[in-house]
Amino acid sequence: SCPLYITQDSWVWDILFPLFFGPSGEVERNAKLWKLLEEILGVTIVENEYVASKLAGIDFDTLYHPPNALFYYHSEKLNPKEIRDHRDEVFRRLFRHPSTMGGSKENVCSAVDVLQASGDKEYTVIHLSTSEVKKYMLQLNESTGKDHSASLEMGPDYVHSLLKPTGYLSHDIYTISGSGLDEIKPLFIDDKNAPVPNLETIKSSLGANIYLAVLADAYLGNPVDPMSLWITRMRYALGMKNTFVFTEKVGDEWVSYLEEAEDGSPMYLYNFEKLGAWVG
Repeated sequence: SCPLYITQDSWVWDILFPLFFGPSGEVERNAKLWKLLEEILGVTIVENEYVASKLAGIDFDTLYHPPNALFYYHSEKLNPKEIRDHRDEVFRRLFRHPSTMGGSKENVCSAVDVLQASGDKEYTVIHLSTSEVKKYMLQLNESTGKDHSASLEMGPDYVHSLLKPTGYLSHDIYTISGSGLDEIKPLFIDDKNAPVPNLETIKSSLGANIYLAVLADAYLGNPVDPMSLWITRMRYALGMKNTFVFTEKVGDEWVSYLEEAEDGSPMYLYNFEKLGAWVG
């Protein structure tokens, strides 16, 4: 295997640090941090491209590819289980380092504040995707052979069908990333079988929203949304249950078709043939 080099000024850190270790502007980028990140990610972090070229003996001008091309590269030598095992370990290690610096509105503490204010020990997060991802839904449906439109629309009947068997309809429900609360709220007001829960849209840092969603007792997401898939994979890596992202209708009820995996960690999330670029 070949070493993977990341420079200290790479765009990668602008994506990672707001979610872990950060916020980005508060992170002290020192030798201790780089060493820890090397251990977590399994990479070699160097000062700049010149240092990497000397270490590896390669010509960056010859081998350069646009940064976004890295997102779509997948080795044919790795099977979904090998990819899953590696990603799970990275997720578990990253999760130990939440974004706690800066002001409370910029870090994971804002999510903790929300839960403390409520007092309810059990809660659900509903991930409402923005309109930008809608145009990709048809592409995902064609790739998987299943219609996931309901997870994008997140209508009352869909939410009710998934949450009622879990018992979380009567507990706090938080929505993140997007709009649509007015469409969901009538479900709980009209439902005579459950009290109206605390229903609130959370507007805090991205890192806080991720931790709130990953640690939720139940999570309803959207498979076409890359951030929702990040959350889904982290939840499975940490052994969280009641994750509803890849769903299908069986009879009159909606169910997750990922829960059928024998070991509880579905390979489907890392099936490049089915998910393509959504494997990440």
